[in-house]
Order: sequence, then C-alpha cells, then structure tokens
Amino acid sequence: MSESSEGVTPPYQTSAKADKKQETNSEPCILVGMPKIVETPQSVQAEIDKAKFTQEKLSRIVEAKRRIKTLKRGQLENSG
Repeated sequence: MSESSEGVTPPYQTSAKADKKQETNSEPCILVGMPKIVETPQSVQAEIDKAKFTQEKLSRIVEAKRRIKTLKRGQLENSG
C-alpha cells in the first residue's frame, strides 16, 4: 500500500503559504541572523573594562552635575 505524499509538507520544509505568513508576522525572529558568540578570556576582560569605564563615566557626570548645581546655588545667593 503506497501513500501519496502530494499535498503533505514535512515539518522541515515550508510551503509558500507558510513563508508568506512568516513575512507578514510583525514579531521579529531573534534567532535568524544572530552570530555565534564565543567567550574568550580577552572578550570577558573587555566587557569588564567596558563596564568599569561606563561606571566611571557615569560617576563623573553625576559629580559634574552636582558641582554645577552648587555653583548655580552660590550665584543665586551672591546675586540676591
């Protein structure tokens, strides 16, 4: 007994209808086109350095804003 495979799409194949449905889907597919990420000691250290730099940069910005606020307060007190 031989079964006809016409009209039956195996799960690993896609039909034109399924492709069209996927194209109109508004949710992005995260796995498509994502590069494989390999962690090496150098890449881990680079991430640590980047995080430290970002933290230092943020602390400098906060300190600068604090100084500006202090200067403005001093100018208002001197002018009034």
